[in-house]
Amino acid sequence: MSCDKKKITLTVNGEERTITADPQSPLLDAIRDDMRESAVQLRCGQGRCGGCVVLLDGKRVLACDIAIARADKRSVTII
Repeated sequence: MSCDKKKITLTVNGEERTITADPQSPLLDAIRDDMRESAVQLRCGQGRCGGCVVLLDGKRVLACDIAIARADKRSVTII
């Protein structure tokens, strides 16, 4: 992972949130650690089990398998 942190803005369940994070860190880490949202589960950490599924602009993604930078300025729905 790089050490250059960037401001990332997401709309999570309708609420705009801005964090400073490594853009290559997993979306899952940002949701759980930076935003303190515990509904998204870390299970396998490899995108196999589906425990970390969220909707990104209405499309199903595995939060452990997508970089936070890919979610910048987008809508995330925790299901």
